[in-house]
Amino acid sequence: MDFYLQFAYQMQVVCCDLIQEWGGGTVIMSPRDCKPLGEDKSGELEKHAASIRVVGGRILIDPQFYRPESDHKVLTSHAYWPDKYDSVEFWEKRDEPDYGELLKRLGELNAKVEASAIILPGTLATVVDDEWLARQSRMIGAARMEYGDDEELLATVALSADAVRSADQVHAILAAAGDWRVQGIYLICEHPDGQYLVENDAWIANILDLTAGFRLRGQSVVIGYANQQMLVAACASVTAIASGSHKMKRQFSSSTMMEKDGDDVMRQATWYYCPQAYSEFKIPRLDSANLQKVLGKLRHPEDMGVCHADVLFAGAQPSTVGFRHKLSFKHYLGSLHAQSLALRKATFNDTVQVYRGSLDAAEKLLKELQAKRIRAEERSFLPAVDPTHVGVNMLVEDRGAMLRHVWPNL
Repeated sequence: MDFYLQFAYQMQVVCCDLIQEWGGGTVIMSPRDCKPLGEDKSGELEKHAASIRVVGGRILIDPQFYRPESDHKVLTSHAYWPDKYDSVEFWEKRDEPDYGELLKRLGELNAKVEASAIILPGTLATVVDDEWLARQSRMIGAARMEYGDDEELLATVALSADAVRSADQVHAILAAAGDWRVQGIYLICEHPDGQYLVENDAWIANILDLTAGFRLRGQSVVIGYANQQMLVAACASVTAIASGSHKMKRQFSSSTMMEKDGDDVMRQATWYYCPQAYSEFKIPRLDSANLQKVLGKLRHPEDMGVCHADVLFAGAQPSTVGFRHKLSFKHYLGSLHAQSLALRKATFNDTVQVYRGSLDAAEKLLKELQAKRIRAEERSFLPAVDPTHVGVNMLVEDRGAMLRHVWPNL
């Protein structure tokens, strides 16, 4: 399982630093967070992508067409975005459909940044119905005609929380997608009830089922806007998960594609990610752990090769050592990168066994810390342990036999 960086506002330096540390990697660029500068000049997206390529990175572009009616000034100012959007005219016009021009200009942007593949535009499915499936099919068919048979294409499958929780809708996607001429899937799932770490069994089980269904067909699957909970997708042989520095790049919400939603960049606390607990702690909680002489339990394993948070465990009170956002982001993303590479094992059974064991170990550690009033608050994995276990159990029951058989070839 690979790990990609989901680009965010002011994340260019972090991306370049991490790509250099890792000896390569992929960044999914965000038009929403990169201003275009006009037809005759390179915009921020092209400039940032060039700097990432220089240090050995690969580029993908997320078209972010989840809400075509978006009024976000930066997102809609890119050349590929339609000047106006009328849902009936845009999708129903047969001679020269409006999405044909979108695909042409999007292809030009991908060519400029030397993207390694093209992520196709896809609208958010509030409900997976015949209309949404028809739009997917039309977009994919037009893209294949526009880009030719040799271009690697990833179809965007963007789903509301309700759609993800519906097994019938997930099965409808898999049934219809048999005719999609794409090499891969870019899977985007909204979280239910604003939860950062989701506590819903069906949501987790259906993401795993959808991932496994596509992988068993030989297609790659990249889960975007992911946080540490999506490490579970290693059990479904996901190709990669992608995550970013800010919360909105770890917990997808289509509202962030609208102007009124604004940014959460300046409103964030500084968090420390404890990989063995799959949880994040605010720095004052580390002060409490230090005071009670259990700070070492929170230290990231040294064999992960991630050093950005070492200063928190060097002996001084954690809140006094200057662990700020940049180091927090690098530590979080570096840890997910290391965990992603380590979780997938040579067999399906071994992968599931190791992941289940990590869940149990995280639960035990979090309960020990909780007994000392050291809590991860809304980023604690404790309430998500049982639902995640259930999701894995359902994957084993429904897809286990086939995954065991073909695992070496996935």
